[in-house]
Amino acid sequence: MLATGFRSTAYVTNSGEIHHSYVKYVADKVADSSSIVALKLVSDRSLAYMDNTGKVVFVDLLNFDYNNGDVKYFPQVVTSDAAYIESAGEDQLLVTKKDGTAWLCEPTWSGTSKSFQLVTQISGITNAVKVTPYEGSLADKPRDEKYKSIVSSVGGQKWLVLQTNGSWNIYGDGSVTQVEPPAVSGLTLTASNSKPAVGNTIQFKIVQTYNNGYKETLSGKEGSLQVDKPYLLQEQNEGSYKVLGVGDSKITATAAGNSKTITVSASLGANLTGAANTNGIVMLPIKSVFKSLGGSVTYDSANQSYNVQMGLTAIRLTNGRNTATVNGKEVTLSSAVSLNKSEAVFPADFLKKNLGAVTLWDSKLKVMKVSIGAGTLVVESADTPQIKKKVAQGNLAGLIGKSYWVNNYSNWERFSKVTVTDILPVGGDNFEIVFATVKGKTLKSEVTSRGFVTLILGDPYTFLSYDPFKKYNWSSSTWNTIKASQITIGMSKAQVDLSWGKPSYTSQAVYSEIKVDVWRYGYQYVVFTNGIVTQIYS
Repeated sequence: MLATGFRSTAYVTNSGEIHHSYVKYVADKVADSSSIVALKLVSDRSLAYMDNTGKVVFVDLLNFDYNNGDVKYFPQVVTSDAAYIESAGEDQLLVTKKDGTAWLCEPTWSGTSKSFQLVTQISGITNAVKVTPYEGSLADKPRDEKYKSIVSSVGGQKWLVLQTNGSWNIYGDGSVTQVEPPAVSGLTLTASNSKPAVGNTIQFKIVQTYNNGYKETLSGKEGSLQVDKPYLLQEQNEGSYKVLGVGDSKITATAAGNSKTITVSASLGANLTGAANTNGIVMLPIKSVFKSLGGSVTYDSANQSYNVQMGLTAIRLTNGRNTATVNGKEVTLSSAVSLNKSEAVFPADFLKKNLGAVTLWDSKLKVMKVSIGAGTLVVESADTPQIKKKVAQGNLAGLIGKSYWVNNYSNWERFSKVTVTDILPVGGDNFEIVFATVKGKTLKSEVTSRGFVTLILGDPYTFLSYDPFKKYNWSSSTWNTIKASQITIGMSKAQVDLSWGKPSYTSQAVYSEIKVDVWRYGYQYVVFTNGIVTQIYS
């Protein structure tokens, strides 16, 4: 049960705890949450609730004791014979009593001590079942919006009353006016997610529509919810529902004689493993599959049997036997229950014949897709990961086995030889390149897109496709200078290119037999005379 108002929220959990958003502690607790029939916010720091006996309890969150980290509030019983309660404004609660009278419940003070009591009886109201207050006159805006169309021509009254005979009257200004209440014209039910994954939590919203256009969101007590397969969809303490298994669940909301049913179709977010196709018969793991379908699985070691319970359906599968029992009836299996790498497996067509599932074997990916209604789960075989990997790699697989020499990449040792040992898909169209060094050490590239895999390996600035030591017979001192990304007077163009890479700008001038080249790197310039570095300046 949930209540909102005064920029605050209060709610009752299934365990009977009553919470208010103003504090983190439990405001009050009852033995049976279903006994509470009404919950109202009286201010941003107080609440009231009524149980099915008519007892009304007020909780002031400013009235508490604090002892060693424990907070204790002091709930006050306002009355024990209420029929209906409604918030009537800041620190005011309107109570309709079982004797048909209406009372305002307000705070009273004795020194600094505050209590909440029935103070004022609203004169003239008798034989009432429910009394609803208004802010201002009825001609302006009724507090209960669903009555806005029936009060537009009436001014000055303050209370809308449902009488014991079923009629509605407006009380105020010394007069009583009978009105025709709006009628419920329909009911809608929506889910926060109608196609969730197993493990998700979802919420339901019940909205009642009136013939005057008003739409009223109902609380759990005003509109009931029924789940046809509670083993797939389980209610939580705070009123949400947790998805426990794959399949279709029909949820029906009922209120004021109307009902609405919707279907939630749950699927498994992550694939299972353990499928095996032997001579055309696909075997699936017992435990993981039936648990994913919302069932419980227990093992009877004495009989080597697996007992599965799915709602009202009881299944017994026994290792080595080609028969099973479903609700006590024996059925024949297309293959005996067996062990696959110490995991008990059963033939997938059992799900089709006995649970109405649709099973489809994907021979390309070697996976079994199981559909229960619109919900699905997928069970991969031992070969599936490698198949999916190759599909994802595509033509990138052709790079595996090729060797490169590091030039400038991720601070790896320059000009060391590395060999591509794998191209790992990491989600989407992204990959990691896995290398092995000459000494057997594994190196991984940064995660990169498909296009950048070939770009990185094909760019001589990052990786060379040849052994530079074999191509260039230079001195060790020259190689050390290049490895340190430095240049010196006397270097050749090839040596500068290998050390600093391609320049951003070049120019050339020829004088008789002298050719002068200038290469620009940012704010630095390298001058070559007949191909040899003769000057370096900024």
